[in-house]
Amino acid sequence: MAMIRKRLLFSLIGFILAMVLVASAGAAPGLINYQGKLLRNGEPVTTDAPIIMTFKIFIEEFDTGGSPVWMESQNVDVVGGVYSVKLGAVNPLASSLFNDSNRDCWL
Repeated sequence: MAMIRKRLLFSLIGFILAMVLVASAGAAPGLINYQGKLLRNGEPVTTDAPIIMTFKIFIEEFDTGGSPVWMESQNVDVVGGVYSVKLGAVNPLASSLFNDSNRDCWL
């Protein structure tokens, strides 16, 4: 009887672990890598201190000046004009922003 309980317990633990792994694998990370180049008068910018940059996502209303559906500000290092950020590091991106493939998003 004790052996059956052990097998049942191990099977249950294995099932729970498998469900946790499957659930976490399907979850959106809420981050997007984004790189850009910052120019001033056509020349690459290099800064000694991080620059505060604000990133915003608009949906289909870019040309009419609609309200952003997401935004965050980050301190960004710029070297030779090039910068790289992880959008969503401050304010995680909801996967629902990108669910509709017929909708355009603007950064």
